[in-house]
Amino acid sequence: MNKLVIEYMKWIGGLCSLLLCMLLGGCQENEETDLSGKTGLLVTLTDEDNKAYSRKAPSELEDPLTEMFQLKILYSGTDKSAYKGTCKEYVLLQEGLYDLTATYGDNPVIALDAPYYVGSLNAREVIKGEMTSASISCSVANSLLSVIYNRESLNKMYESYFVTVSVGSESVDLDADSGKSAYFRAGSSVKLVFHGRLSGTGKEVVYDIPDQEQFANIAVKTHVKVTLGLDDSEISSGVGISIEKLETETVSIAETIPSEFMPKPKLESDGFLNNELSFAETEKKSATIRLKLSSALQELKLKFNSADT
Repeated sequence: MNKLVIEYMKWIGGLCSLLLCMLLGGCQENEETDLSGKTGLLVTLTDEDNKAYSRKAPSELEDPLTEMFQLKILYSGTDKSAYKGTCKEYVLLQEGLYDLTATYGDNPVIALDAPYYVGSLNAREVIKGEMTSASISCSVANSLLSVIYNRESLNKMYESYFVTVSVGSESVDLDADSGKSAYFRAGSSVKLVFHGRLSGTGKEVVYDIPDQEQFANIAVKTHVKVTLGLDDSEISSGVGISIEKLETETVSIAETIPSEFMPKPKLESDGFLNNELSFAETEKKSATIRLKLSSALQELKLKFNSADT
């Protein structure tokens, strides 16, 4: 009797799954049908590497990012708005020429992990009765600076430390554990000040890091990386801080997406049933485990329990 109940429940579950798939498929078909004969734009965001940021794109990464962009559509050559709001897959419009601008972020004077993205497309023609594709190429529109700490070197003298990065009267602190960067408006000049507490005494040391050419008028989408360590010849002064490396690179949206938008690491498997893999002693059975990552992973632990019944 129990076996019949189980088989019946499996049949009901399969039927529900089939109906759900049919419903979702019908919704998608209805959406496409609804757009048939309509007039407007089909919007896709891309970065400079031609990576698409659209809910139609295959990667999981695009969904939250696209929805965080703001889209402004103006009648071409005017300040008159045809649409202003959250970026959408499509916008219904009258036929004519339009200028499009997509933005993400507020472009702060300076802030922690606050990228600002901008993209534009001018004079895009909309034809009556058609949904015209509009691909907007976006890029990083502010600049950033990161501090890399040579812990092995600095820990010889300091028990704790951080750097204050300032633009004018506004500033942020970059400590050794946060992994954050200072973002600021393109063309800004930055000032760096090291703060540390000496090992043993706890005495506070404040040191103005000398100005460098790379700290002045930092160009758009430029990432300045500063590596700090100790200069043994200067330790007697009670400071000893030195710039071990100073480099700059041009960054893309894909490299600066806020970590909270990244999908969590995901394990997938083939051949397992409810996390179990069963097979006879003489049987050769194929099974696969895949790890999907969108960013670096420092440590991963997998635990396997085996039992011979």
